[in-house]
Amino acid sequence: MKLITLLLIMTAQAFSMNLEYPELLVSPRATKRIVLEQKRETSDSWKMYFPMQLSSLTTLITGVTLFSDVDEDKDKKSISPLVTTLIGGSWLAATLYMSTKYRPYRRAIVNIKSLPYKTKNQQLTKERMAEEEINHLGRIAKRLKWISVISNFTTSIYAASQAKDDSDTKILGGLSALLAFTPLLWEMRWETVSNEQEKYKKRIYGPIKFSHVMFNPFSQRLSTGFVANYSF
Repeated sequence: MKLITLLLIMTAQAFSMNLEYPELLVSPRATKRIVLEQKRETSDSWKMYFPMQLSSLTTLITGVTLFSDVDEDKDKKSISPLVTTLIGGSWLAATLYMSTKYRPYRRAIVNIKSLPYKTKNQQLTKERMAEEEINHLGRIAKRLKWISVISNFTTSIYAASQAKDDSDTKILGGLSALLAFTPLLWEMRWETVSNEQEKYKKRIYGPIKFSHVMFNPFSQRLSTGFVANYSF
């Protein structure tokens, strides 16, 4: 009985030591995930930015039509068409540039490539650095979406408020304001990767079901432990 208990305790201790480093148990590891995403980021980039491009394009069109529909009583200097066009065009140009040139996973590989990967400590360091790159992109995606929504929405409302009451720009500005929320309807790939990687890490602890009291043959006393279910 004591031998069986000893084996169970040793197994539990070894298992718990591994659980201290979920970065090394997760599959795929963060370093591998970055490599996988780097291979597909060129093909994914165009559809990833499409919601923001749709929003910025409608803002740009609203600004262009506002040049002929601006209410000079409300906007004596007629700066609203220029402001609206500038903001919509800037967002469209920025997202088009990012679609063709910006490759953050490739940059992440370069950042962590020189780190050694032989000892357990080195592996842990490199995996954590890779996770930082993944999570950083996830945060950038959320901020980018919200900045896009806020800037395009407020600009569209502003444009509509400066247009003549009976003009098409008035309606177009309202439509543009509505489409400004389009980026919130889809997750950017960076967000998806960050969220999925975090879920994979949490699933490592799935086999642990409940705490348990076990007899410790070393101290001759009852000790707390855990029961693991490996059938998952």
